[in-house]
Amino acid sequence: MRLHLPSSSAFTLASAFAFLLLPALARGQAAVRLTADDVARRALASSFEVEAQAHELEAARAGVDQANAGYYPKLTAAARVARLSDVDNAALGNLVLAPMAQPGPLDDGDQLVAAPLSFPTVLNQYALSAQLQVPLSDYLLRVPHVTGSASANEKASALTLESARLRVATEARKLFYAWMQSRLQLNVAEQTLVQTNAHLADTKKLLDAGVISNADVLSAEAQVAQSELLLERAKNAAAFNERRIRTLMHDPGSAPYELGETVGDPGAASAGTGAGVVAVSSTPHATNGAQLEQQALARRLELKAIDQSRKALGEQASAVRVQNLPRLDGTAELTFANPNPRFVPQRAQFDATWSLGVQLSWTPTDIAGASAQARGVDARAAALRSQQQAQSDAIKLEVARAVQAQDEAAKAIDTSQRRLRSAEEAHRVRTLMFQNGRGTGVEVTDAEVELTRAKLELIAAQVGRRVAEVELAHASGANVGSK
Repeated sequence: MRLHLPSSSAFTLASAFAFLLLPALARGQAAVRLTADDVARRALASSFEVEAQAHELEAARAGVDQANAGYYPKLTAAARVARLSDVDNAALGNLVLAPMAQPGPLDDGDQLVAAPLSFPTVLNQYALSAQLQVPLSDYLLRVPHVTGSASANEKASALTLESARLRVATEARKLFYAWMQSRLQLNVAEQTLVQTNAHLADTKKLLDAGVISNADVLSAEAQVAQSELLLERAKNAAAFNERRIRTLMHDPGSAPYELGETVGDPGAASAGTGAGVVAVSSTPHATNGAQLEQQALARRLELKAIDQSRKALGEQASAVRVQNLPRLDGTAELTFANPNPRFVPQRAQFDATWSLGVQLSWTPTDIAGASAQARGVDARAAALRSQQQAQSDAIKLEVARAVQAQDEAAKAIDTSQRRLRSAEEAHRVRTLMFQNGRGTGVEVTDAEVELTRAKLELIAAQVGRRVAEVELAHASGANVGSK
């Protein structure tokens, strides 16, 4: 891993990669090269958070279909079979009839007959019926608000899903750079151990020559022990960060990972290399924080999702208030029954009858409950408005922090490079002086510590610049819409 240091730097590309590839070669497995975009892509493909939001979107789409079903008339079909208990109907007396007479006044010769009056009951009852109810008033007053609310919820869910994808991709890239930093720190720890062992060898030679005392050798041995501890900690940090990446990507394999980009590559953070990757757009040096804040407020998907949720609640409140108004329904009914109750007297045969009409209904006792429900929905919409304002403030601060981090990272790189050059030269001079008996072991030890610290700071500065680029792109909304 090249850190783009001056050509005189001992911190070289060859030594870095030679050390980083040794574990993979030792295990006999081909190392998997990873870049920040690779980690983001694989994290998105296996993220449970993204999967959960995708299911939420499916639920919202189902809600839209359910709301659109409100335009369908309500059709109810029923079939009925019954056996009635036998009852004794009291006789209603007789009717005097002239069965042979023509309608009108009777003639003197018309014959009269006394006929018993009774209504027979058909005990076996069969009926098929269908009812159609058309919600005429709902078509104009209620259903448009319900469908509007469901559509806004669907848009909010889609925006939330995309926001989750951007957030997961951003965190994946930041984790990759944390792993990169730990791998480079591991290389520095290895170099430091080599340097301290070399110094220990020099002290033993000078001790044999009688130039220094045994105390200098013991001090060098203590410094070697400290370097070994630094190396062990660096190994643990690198292994833990690799484990974090493997868990984030849900990688079931055991092949080791290899760095696929360098901290000095200025375009790697903004390169999208494959389908399905939420890439980070290149964000120029921010000289106008207010402009970036306005861009963030206009592009951040979290704010747009809250807007859609507020719209959904507004439509929902309007739909609830419609319940306070009278309701108009169109009705149609078809009955095919044996016996058909509209035929008097009953007869044991199937007859069909129908009816058409409109019905106006109103339940004034529901007004209080509907009004209270509408107020509750309005209150939730107001709460979302407050949350949106709080989110806007948080986004402004996020942008400000990202801008500062980018500026500080650029300054830190320049400072760390100059400090490293100074530390390398000081270490070289102190080592030569000690080897020639003109310096002390303490001076060499101090120079080694300073050189190690300078290398680690340069790594932190360069990785910090990459992290700052990712954070600023996310905070300002520059990564919205990138694929």
